[in-house]
Amino acid sequence: MTGTSDQQLWTQAKNWIERDPDPSTRAELSAIVSERDVAGLRARFAEPLVFGTAGLRG
Repeated sequence: MTGTSDQQLWTQAKNWIERDPDPSTRAELSAIVSERDVAGLRARFAEPLVFGTAGLRG
């Protein structure tokens, strides 16, 4: 999501919090929003997901 504005990030975060069934991730994101941590929001919503090998060996 390159080019995501700060307003889009706040909207996405608030929507996620409202729908997140996991109390720990909901609390983590709520804290980030409360602290107005734009860098924290960008790290979670505006960058591509990084996946590891999950122990798979070729």
